[in-house]
Amino acid sequence: MLVFSPTTLPQMLESLVTDYLPSLRDATPANSLYMLTRFACLACDHTWLEGLIISATDVIEEAFFVRTWFLPINSSFIDQLLRIAQRT
Repeated sequence: MLVFSPTTLPQMLESLVTDYLPSLRDATPANSLYMLTRFACLACDHTWLEGLIISATDVIEEAFFVRTWFLPINSSFIDQLLRIAQRT
């Protein structure tokens, strides 16, 4: 478990989500969020868990949309996405 307090949560999420460089083989942010959630479930009340989930969701969405907005997209990338979508 990772222990946190609601006052330190924004800084923790910033370091876990916003500042962390993504990698295909590194699940450190996901594992850390799982351990934070586990702490909130087992040792705290429902408001801590709710605050963690809502805050983490907001930070992840913001980081995803900001990063993907500025990524250069080429036609081969779009073609690959379309092929994957057609398979499902």
